[in-house]
Amino acid sequence: MPSKPGVFSSGHLDLYITALPLAPNFERDFTWLYGSKPRPFRLRVAGSEKITTKAGSFDTYVVELTPRDGMKELQSVYYVQKSAPHIIVRKKYVVFPESRSAIAWIRGGWHVILGYVIGFFVLLVTLGWHP
Repeated sequence: MPSKPGVFSSGHLDLYITALPLAPNFERDFTWLYGSKPRPFRLRVAGSEKITTKAGSFDTYVVELTPRDGMKELQSVYYVQKSAPHIIVRKKYVVFPESRSAIAWIRGGWHVILGYVIGFFVLLVTLGWHP
């Protein structure tokens, strides 16, 4: 499927980010093909940070990708080297932020746990125990 200008598939997103003229307060809206559905995103340079990895230390821009359609689980942060070549030093994906706290996850999904427990006992009473 040919892409429109400003529409990127997952494989091309890293190349797109490293080719941008990143600078403090830089922002750009674009569309990312996530699966087969186009999703609107905002790319923003949120600041800079010195990152140390096994490969060395790098001065980087902190680049935030935020979905504009409200899908929090697609948020991500890229750390892109300031000097050329503008390589991506680190990526962080914010996958289901609620899952960082087990208590918050249980609080938010208590009805699922309750459903499994009730279902188990209904099957136990109906079918009996046959180990």
